[in-house]
Amino acid sequence: MMCFFHIIKGVITIENVLWLIFIIIILINSLYFSLKLKFPQLNIKDMMKNLREGTSKEMGITSFETLFMSLASKIGVGHFHFPFAHHCLSGISFAIYYAGIGVIFWIVIFSFFISINSYLENYLASLYKVKDGKYYKGGPSYYIKYGMNNKILSNIYAILLIFTYLFGFITIQNNTITKFFYITYNSNIYIVSLIVALFSCYFIFKGIKSISSLCSSLVPVMCIIYLIVGIVVFTLNINNVPRFLSDIVTSAFSSTKSLNAGFLTSLILGIKRGIFSSEAGLGSGAILCACSSSKSPKKDGYLGVISTYFINIFITFLTGIIVYFSNYKSLNISNINGIEITRYSFNNLLGHFGDVMLLIIVVMFAVSSIITGYYYCENGLKLFTSKKVLIFILKLLTVIVIFLGGVLSSSFIWNIIDIFILILSVINIYTIIRLRNKIKE
Repeated sequence: MMCFFHIIKGVITIENVLWLIFIIIILINSLYFSLKLKFPQLNIKDMMKNLREGTSKEMGITSFETLFMSLASKIGVGHFHFPFAHHCLSGISFAIYYAGIGVIFWIVIFSFFISINSYLENYLASLYKVKDGKYYKGGPSYYIKYGMNNKILSNIYAILLIFTYLFGFITIQNNTITKFFYITYNSNIYIVSLIVALFSCYFIFKGIKSISSLCSSLVPVMCIIYLIVGIVVFTLNINNVPRFLSDIVTSAFSSTKSLNAGFLTSLILGIKRGIFSSEAGLGSGAILCACSSSKSPKKDGYLGVISTYFINIFITFLTGIIVYFSNYKSLNISNINGIEITRYSFNNLLGHFGDVMLLIIVVMFAVSSIITGYYYCENGLKLFTSKKVLIFILKLLTVIVIFLGGVLSSSFIWNIIDIFILILSVINIYTIIRLRNKIKE
């Protein structure tokens, strides 16, 4: 009885209760639409076919460019204080450190199930996107406004999204870059932050086509680098791979705690990561999908599923391999960010070469997330106005915030943004349910 109480104790907090309620809602939503649409997220053949058809050079942004932007926005460096933060380098490392390697099992399993939410968001974004010059714009604010005819709710979503990304996601990325440079090379955080802000400034002021081109260049390179590191670690530990796979499954169902976490914490954290590392449910990924010149809601829906699988299975598994074989359990870190665990893992396994590789990956992942995060803000602002002077002010403000995010502690803001994220997700899922009859098999 005492053992059971100890397991439950780490789970029952106000934050976890709220997230647990929402997780139940999103899982029910996933089940309903999976049955209604006959599990489109499992139709791998159609996904690959539609992706190939989307490579043709149409006017505007191609399907491939849309996919790369989507991946760039999601494969960030993250921060454990921000549960919704992109998870590749910090988030998943912290999850493993806190809840054990079994968290990977729950992330992968539930990814097949909840990826339907990415399909639904992209489908509706494609259905209700509107012209923006020679490109398109759209996303939750737009399908709330034009699909559900609810201007007030649409405005609330847009305002919350702008605040969340401008003061949350974007600042987190640069904060992690400056922290990594400081702990690795004792670099001046002001100089590093200024360089990142100026580099981001160039692409932000160039516009959406420049952003899509940068992501199309960066994403394949950074994923190949990450894959090479994973393969090297995998090869060096090939004899222990069966134990690695066995531990993933046994740890997922074990009540033995890692730190103060047990089976329920591992389950909740795994599902939570599976849902939100891919942003399935938040609706932000649909904003980038709306940029596509594609006229097929189904094709755009499949892009959401592909990005979810890539993030939650491919990237998560690679990160799990790197962290698992690094003897991470011997670490004893206070005020943990998550990036310390990743750096320890790279350094432990690959020495100085690991630090260099991680430096390249951190910068590429974070910068690509910063750039696409800005576009979310611009897309939200354009719901209210397309005046160039106001968009210019937003761009200037974003560059300033990027710099400040690298040198200031923003824990208080991030805690507030956690609440905004929950509200955004609830609004988005509510809208999807209301527009269920618009989504065809």
